Amino acid sequence: MQNAYTQRQFNPYHPKYFCCCGCHVMTAARIIAIIYSVYAGLAVLGLLLNGILWSNFVASIFSAAIGIACLACLWIGVLQERDGYLIPFIVHTILSTGGLVAVFVFAVFDIETFERFSNATGNKHGGHLSILFGLFLLVIGIGCLHVWSLLIVKKTYSYIQHKRFSSMYQSANVHQTQQTLVTGANEGVPPPSYKWYQAN
Repeated sequence: MQNAYTQRQFNPYHPKYFCCCGCHVMTAARIIAIIYSVYAGLAVLGLLLNGILWSNFVASIFSAAIGIACLACLWIGVLQERDGYLIPFIVHTILSTGGLVAVFVFAVFDIETFERFSNATGNKHGGHLSILFGLFLLVIGIGCLHVWSLLIVKKTYSYIQHKRFSSMYQSANVHQTQQTLVTGANEGVPPPSYKWYQAN
């Protein structure tokens, strides 16, 4: 029993709960939440300033609301150590990364549509490749941020889950130990007189 209990003990300072930079996953998750909060604030500000001119204003509002809701779940999951609240952010990050890659692939393989879009935005002829290269750098940068945050939040999910399961096991182990001690203590106590009389 002691060996099983020792193996199930939770070590919050295990190397698997640290990032490559030496930062603990809980600290890194808070940093990610701060970064995405700043990004969401800038996105909402840009939406309020320029959203009236956009043709997809309603879709942008809906997308921003989903992103803010997932970000709120991330904050709750990190601050209150609730692993279930991290799942919406993980799913949203995966979908965002996939959508970002899909847009870039579409721009590369449908260059004519991309040129028409570039001309519609006032760009001169001959600057399409520079815009495409800038879009490529943007996709790489945001994609790296998404992948990094996804790996960190996934580690945070495992950390919180292992910590919760370890606490549940320790509580069950303490309860079982108390029952064993009570049973062992009662074994040396003679039965009451009426039980002794019935036995004879």
